[in-house]
Amino acid sequence: IRQRVRVRGWDVVSVPAQAGIPPHSYTAGLALGGLHEFIVFGFSPGLARPVLSDLAQRVRDGECFPTNVGIEDVLPGMPAVLLGVPR
Repeated sequence: IRQRVRVRGWDVVSVPAQAGIPPHSYTAGLALGGLHEFIVFGFSPGLARPVLSDLAQRVRDGECFPTNVGIEDVLPGMPAVLLGVPR
């Protein structure tokens, strides 16, 4: 993970379902550049990785995402809603 963060600026980490917690994946490394990290629940790693990688690249390129409203170009065929999480 550290090597990919050094090279690309982020990585995607996937965690399998366990003890009533759904599978989830999250970005790691964006916060080192002052950006917000992303997490998705209930997605297979094969779906989560390209979605999170796209979001990560977009914020590194300077794009800002609104929170609490549907965003149409994140998930194919359905809106996504990004929720702010207090630090």
